[in-house]
Amino acid sequence: PCRSADIALVAGGNRKRWIIATENMQPGDIITNSSRISRMAVSANEGDAYPLGALPVGTLICNLESHPGKGAQYIRAAGTCGVLLRKVNGTAIVQLPSKRHMQVLETCVATVGRVSNVDHNKRVIGKAGRNRWLGKRPHTGLWHRKGGW
Repeated sequence: PCRSADIALVAGGNRKRWIIATENMQPGDIITNSSRISRMAVSANEGDAYPLGALPVGTLICNLESHPGKGAQYIRAAGTCGVLLRKVNGTAIVQLPSKRHMQVLETCVATVGRVSNVDHNKRVIGKAGRNRWLGKRPHTGLWHRKGGW
């Protein structure tokens, strides 16, 4: 609920859980989660989750943690992705979808790829009432603008 991206049910061992799906994720795909940073950069497939220190520079990422173990807080909206720009002294610099740069520890985990449901912003709402169903309040426009002219 309250998500613009699609979600996927993944299972491993006796455990099932829901994750935010990436763009090209298909039923039956095997995805890998790892918390280990090796000396060589991994060649990760889309949907795999690795620490930023294990990924090569220039990788498209989503579901980014701000602190290790806290859970994904950034780059979760439909169709968004960030770019791993560089790694400096145990930290990684990531470009967010807003073009803002964020510095996080290399042990923070991110998912490789772009978030699913890329065409979410192209959906036609059709009428003002449908926006109200979605919980969006109307904007009154010029009436509340204060100008000095």
